[in-house]
Amino acid sequence: MVPKNLFIAGLASFLLAHLAYVAAFNPTAPPLGGTLVGLVVVLAMGVPLFLRMARGMRVSGQRDMLVPVACYFAAIGAMVVSAIATAGRPDWDAAHAALAIAGAGLFMTSDSLIGWRRFVAPIRHGDLGVIVTYHLAQAALVLALLG
Repeated sequence: MVPKNLFIAGLASFLLAHLAYVAAFNPTAPPLGGTLVGLVVVLAMGVPLFLRMARGMRVSGQRDMLVPVACYFAAIGAMVVSAIATAGRPDWDAAHAALAIAGAGLFMTSDSLIGWRRFVAPIRHGDLGVIVTYHLAQAALVLALLG
């Protein structure tokens, strides 16, 4: 959705946003159980997705994107893990934890659509999918944190 020359700037700005969400979800040490569940979920879904995109980067001559995209995947993965871990926090009720988890999942979906389209293959109505999942993600995350 952005010109190629602004992709890294966008990646960097959203990496910082994910780190801010991680900090917001973790005012204290995260619960171990929820963190482990989140880690398993992120690794099971994120690693195969990243590996497929990495192959696309290599094939398309965009090897220089491997490290920046890997760092971004780590940041969004940490945000998703942190959101999932809110379900185990005593100071989070179920509704707000569900909003955090849904928002994090939608954000990862939006960013995955961007990466897939850039490095793997076009997606029909991809722009719409990106923008809808992104806005729903932001709304859910803000509502989760307002609780």
